[in-house]
Amino acid sequence: MRIVIFGSSRSAWLGVTLLVLLSCELPLGSESGLSSVKETSLLSLAKQKKRLLVFAYSGDCEDCSHQRQVLRDVKEQSEGVIDGLHVIESQVQSTASWTGGEFIQGPALLYFRAGSPIIYDGVADWDSDTLGMWLTTNQDSMVLSLDDETFEHDTQAATGATTGHWMVMFSEKECEACDRMKSVWDDAASRLHGQVLFAQVDLDRSPGLKKRFSIASPPAFLYFRQGHQYELPIYDQGLQVTELVSFAVSGFKKVVGEKVTLPADEGAELYQHVAMLVAVLFPFGIIGLLLQKSPQKRQPSEDDEEEEELQNGEDINLDVPRTHTLEPLTKQRTSTTPVRRRPSTSRSKSGTD
Repeated sequence: MRIVIFGSSRSAWLGVTLLVLLSCELPLGSESGLSSVKETSLLSLAKQKKRLLVFAYSGDCEDCSHQRQVLRDVKEQSEGVIDGLHVIESQVQSTASWTGGEFIQGPALLYFRAGSPIIYDGVADWDSDTLGMWLTTNQDSMVLSLDDETFEHDTQAATGATTGHWMVMFSEKECEACDRMKSVWDDAASRLHGQVLFAQVDLDRSPGLKKRFSIASPPAFLYFRQGHQYELPIYDQGLQVTELVSFAVSGFKKVVGEKVTLPADEGAELYQHVAMLVAVLFPFGIIGLLLQKSPQKRQPSEDDEEEEELQNGEDINLDVPRTHTLEPLTKQRTSTTPVRRRPSTSRSKSGTD
């Protein structure tokens, strides 16, 4: 497209301004009083804005005057209450492409936070107070982030403590199916707020959890409830919001749950090794104990001989060291050999006198 600028400098500046407006896809005003954005620019705008509320409809939506009026009221009421909220409308080919495949009768209301949308499920009965409360409650995503360090502390999954029921999605960065499920996961977290806690685990930063729960190919979905884990079935077409909500409320009962896999930390591995070692050596310990208690013959010692002689009434000189035998002493006592004595000197002198 060629634009020729001629005339005064004022006309030139007007021409430049027109060129800028034509080159930028800015939201333009509509008869409803809401800014209108093309569907092709909707996703890029949602990523740019901190919070974006989109009134999406297909067709002419001639009977949408009431919804538009509610949105105008909400836009005025939210100023200064919800930071960075932009309210627009967009005519789309199909609302299902923006609602995770969920069919919605009539227009849909999409609430983008950091590019991830959730769906307002009260479109049938639009009310500015109810809608304003919903927007305030869901200003930020309710999906929590978990990793190797925080998983067990926050969920208490292995102990079954009272931190709540947890629905966890295990994903990776280079995973298109994971990206498609983020908005659905975020939407389900909003609908079950106060009933079920939703979280996401980045397996690239959590290799321990990937090994613990044997995650082969993400995305994988586990529901932790009262010390048990339930695996959500994954279909080729993905999961819809209504399916997630139904599973968390009652659908998990149709799946065979199992005890939560314990964390594979160093202490647990050491405990397993010790338990295995005890199981192997325990039978040998029992056999050794039985052999130790069995009666065995032993050679009599000197103490045993002395004790036996005392019991028989034999005279034993206790002053004699035990290294000597008693037989020479006994013979010395019973000997009858006369002892020769030398004559006294005093007697021999008296005899000569």
